Amino acid sequence: MKNLLIIFYFQVIFIQLIITPLLADSLTVLDFSLKNSIEQDSVGKYEYNNSTVLTFTVNNELKGKNGQCLAILYQGSKQGSSGIYIDLGSINKRGINSSEYDYLSFWVKGEKGVDKVGLMLNNSKFNKIKKSIVNQSAENFLQKTVTNVWQEVIIPLNYFGVTGKIKTLIFGFEPSEEGVIYLDNINFKKDLSRTVFAKSKIIKQSDKSFKLPSKGSAVVSESTASITSIKGKAKKVADFAINKNDRNKSGSLQEKLTDKKALSKRDTQLSQYIGDEEIAELEEFVVEEQITEVSELQYVPITFLTEEDLKLLTKSTLGETLSWQPGVSSTYYGPTTSRPVIRGFDGNRVLVLENGINTGDLSNVSPDHGVSVEPLLIDSLEIVRNSSTLLYGGGAIGGAVNVKSKNIPKRKLEEDYQPVNLEFRYNSAVDERTTVLMVSESVGDFVINLNGVSRNTGNFKIPDRASTGKISQLDVALGNANATTTFISEIPNTDSDSVIGSAGIAYFWDKGRAGLSVNGYNSNYGVVPFPRGIFDNPTVLSESELDIVRVDQKHRRIDVELDLDTPFESIDKIQFRGRYSDYDYSETVNKLPESFFENDGFDSRLEIFHKPFFGFSGVAGIQFQQYLLEVNGIGRFNFMGNQFAINFPFTPPTETTNYALFFLESRKLGPFEFQIGGRFEKQKHDRLQEKDTFEETAKSGSMTLSYNLNNKFVFSANLAHSERPPTSIEQFAFYPHEAIGVFEKGKYSATVNPNVPGSGQLLNIERSNGLDLGIKKITGSLTGLISAFYYKFDNFIFLENQGNVERLFNIELPAFQYVERDAEFYGAEFEAKYEFISQDNLKMNISLLADVVRGNDLTLNLPIPRVPPVRYGSRLEFQPKNMNLGFEVRFVEDQNKITPSENSTDEYAFFNADFKFTQTIKNIDFNILLKGSNLTDADGRVHASFLKEYTPLPGRSFSLGVNMQF
Repeated sequence: MKNLLIIFYFQVIFIQLIITPLLADSLTVLDFSLKNSIEQDSVGKYEYNNSTVLTFTVNNELKGKNGQCLAILYQGSKQGSSGIYIDLGSINKRGINSSEYDYLSFWVKGEKGVDKVGLMLNNSKFNKIKKSIVNQSAENFLQKTVTNVWQEVIIPLNYFGVTGKIKTLIFGFEPSEEGVIYLDNINFKKDLSRTVFAKSKIIKQSDKSFKLPSKGSAVVSESTASITSIKGKAKKVADFAINKNDRNKSGSLQEKLTDKKALSKRDTQLSQYIGDEEIAELEEFVVEEQITEVSELQYVPITFLTEEDLKLLTKSTLGETLSWQPGVSSTYYGPTTSRPVIRGFDGNRVLVLENGINTGDLSNVSPDHGVSVEPLLIDSLEIVRNSSTLLYGGGAIGGAVNVKSKNIPKRKLEEDYQPVNLEFRYNSAVDERTTVLMVSESVGDFVINLNGVSRNTGNFKIPDRASTGKISQLDVALGNANATTTFISEIPNTDSDSVIGSAGIAYFWDKGRAGLSVNGYNSNYGVVPFPRGIFDNPTVLSESELDIVRVDQKHRRIDVELDLDTPFESIDKIQFRGRYSDYDYSETVNKLPESFFENDGFDSRLEIFHKPFFGFSGVAGIQFQQYLLEVNGIGRFNFMGNQFAINFPFTPPTETTNYALFFLESRKLGPFEFQIGGRFEKQKHDRLQEKDTFEETAKSGSMTLSYNLNNKFVFSANLAHSERPPTSIEQFAFYPHEAIGVFEKGKYSATVNPNVPGSGQLLNIERSNGLDLGIKKITGSLTGLISAFYYKFDNFIFLENQGNVERLFNIELPAFQYVERDAEFYGAEFEAKYEFISQDNLKMNISLLADVVRGNDLTLNLPIPRVPPVRYGSRLEFQPKNMNLGFEVRFVEDQNKITPSENSTDEYAFFNADFKFTQTIKNIDFNILLKGSNLTDADGRVHASFLKEYTPLPGRSFSLGVNMQF
């Protein structure tokens, strides 16, 4: 089957490579010489911090590359920025769909030949909201810089990271004394894969030079006498011409404009060149200065997913949503609980953050706990695996998943915004019924978001031939070497009911934003049943019976956010994030209360983004966290035929406090960029009952060097030293964890002698040194990445099967203890996408993915347990207009590199298909998604899960999603 599929894909590619050159490229032209394209009233200007656009004009007398052009005269300041914007709504009311185009191109020249041009793409109307998608320099796509002859600039849209609609195109100019820029033929182009992508060619001046009026050399300016300089008021602007030679003789332009003789001469020239035209009314605009994200998208190990990407990927859990990204797999404990596993790392080595703040749940220390982030309420997310992880935690060796949620409004609403977003989803494998409602409203400078999700699922269905009858270590530990449990079509007790909601409000002003949200997460779900415990009285529960474990998870959060833009001359931005979290998790076994987890506390971080200092720009900040963790249980025992229950603290109440200082700085030197980061953490565990304290200090640092080769390839290398203090669970746990069928023991609790106070042995700080190398192709019809990594650990902490059973009261389970060993992890990731058809009405591409990771215990010369196996797969995608049709196959090899206490995991292959359709009917945007998963009904197991023997992945399923925005 694998070979047939590979042959099929190569045949498709070969045929299309022959046919493709015969197909014509398509483009959409924004030409100033064309009617019904860019009109003069569709062009405006912005000015910031004493930088001024003195005038711009579209004039038939000034012949550009193709007829008339746009001429802009500006005067800058050292700290300011200025430029012009073009409202694309004059072409399409809803803007230009970036997914239909691949490149942005335009022609440019400057009067002096030393000007620099930057670009911003805005997904809203500029005069209503300033939320530029990205700010990039055009310099890298020119021979040197803007010259005094015409050049064509071709920039891939993926260089901007832009998705969705583009409503405004913004040109900005680097501060200088003064300058003139001419623009013409601004296009959004289709695929250019059949042309050699090189730096822009220069048109010979003799052929395509800018033709000035016959009256003499002239530039375009405006009459200062006609300007009413009142902030927030309209400016009256008159176009005029001023003699270039006179301006050069008399010094600066501003001095010339205050000279009466010059004004008189200027007015004469004005009447000669443009006649007695009426003065235009233009509003004054101020652009919101774009702060470059610290985690640059060009670095190889970073994956960025937009809301549009997530529409196709989203499942009921965050782990499953991301489980097919490069280097990212997941745990699996049923359809309600899974968490990302990155490069073989899980738990505290993979941070799951919401808006840069710890989620506050316990999914990082207990894999059966659900991640309290709702995938359907995500605005975007990034998976970071480079220096930027130091912003969030020194121990995030695997990386950080930073989710940007919709709880607190991040921006003002667009002029034509749609206040209601309604979505329905159904999945046959788990009988899932999900309803999502998001409402946004603007009241003056306030924006309000109300979000809600209701999800109900039944027992999840497995392949008919799948059996959970493989002998597990639990069966061996209990003496049931021949025990099997087989479910014919579905696994009982895996239904769930979840309700998630949030209410957020934000206030916006010219220089910032302040927001607040209240969030609730409620979920009740069942855990896969299997023999877990042994009671003293077999008439109460025999060892052959199944324990039915139910979980009730509640999470309450209050979030605050504050952004201050340019509060001081040397500061770009100050950002504060804070969260109070109240987390409760309880388990019942056979309807009887069994264990309770509480994790209450708060997390806060303050970040200061500074302007370039000795060539370096970046961020420095401080983070403070404090959480109180309590794990209590109810122990039962029999006495003289009667059963008694008592409350028992499984893990002593422990308050953990963490202080951290961090910084991340970067500097660009031509095509090179150097980034350095550091983090200093101090962590303290206070055991409240024992009244003792344990402290650790951790220091982490990293360096990243990237090289951009002709804006085609990015090469990067990252060196990192990471230190992670152990968690309170890793140190002090001692309880039967029935949800995953193990008895968890922290090292201190496992080694303490009750007759000798303070005799327990503590885990040491986990330390690692890592090297990450990668190549990323960012332009052209073929894009992708290849990366390789190696990590060497001192005191790698993991949960190890001790090969015996532990008993507490009447519960007996296999003993698992947190241990520390020297270890190594190494692996590689590969991702490629080739687009071989790109037309107005059809796009076609194929993508490939593969990753591998190995983990070794260097102390015992054994594999690390629960490391994911090799994976690879492919996706073929057709994109007719308003539609998307995809076919994919995912292969997961067997995992036989295991410890003596593990079972191997068999290989499997999943075949999937999906269809997405978008349509606007009477101002309602419809998105319809139909997916078929595991179409061959294969039996697949997740090796990283403690319950793999009893929990196969869902069988053949179909899902339907309908989204409406109005």
